[in-house]
Amino acid sequence: MGDVKSHNIRWGIFLLIPALLVSLLYSPSTSFADTVTASICKEAREYFKRAQKAFEAGNYQTSAEYFRKVLELEPDLTVAQEWLDTCLIQVAYDEGVKLANWFEYELAVDKFKEALEIDNTLMEIHDWLAFCYVNLGMDQEAIEEYRMVTELKPTVDNLVNLGITQYRLGYLEESEVSLRKALELDA
Repeated sequence: MGDVKSHNIRWGIFLLIPALLVSLLYSPSTSFADTVTASICKEAREYFKRAQKAFEAGNYQTSAEYFRKVLELEPDLTVAQEWLDTCLIQVAYDEGVKLANWFEYELAVDKFKEALEIDNTLMEIHDWLAFCYVNLGMDQEAIEEYRMVTELKPTVDNLVNLGITQYRLGYLEESEVSLRKALELDA
């Protein structure tokens, strides 16, 4: 069996090398945008940096416009497409929440569906969509959304909402199952 000190040195080197690589790649003098855009044209690089700054400031619509320009210049830059998708989801989500809070449920549904076309796995958007459907009296659609929500993230609130909506439509056995699951999670 080896010496404890030499064992610690080996582990130290094992941990130090990745830390050095990360610090070199993402040091204050080298931004994420610089690292990503090193191999693309200068104009696309500038748009990418502007897009990232707009995103960090919460200006998702502006950020999306810049990422579109990046993709016009560099159509194969997948990271720009991922950022654009994130921006578009955020814009649609924010507009949907605002519309739902103004009781404009039909318009909110359109915005939430727009976001889900990009990424169908976002629990918060399914939850808001279900909320809108309930308020529009579209309980069957709400149940489908609440089922998706509970698959993505089963919480007490999500299961209770599903159970109540199932109960309203007369799905008593399903409602009981959902509410029992909520009680189990709450215990």
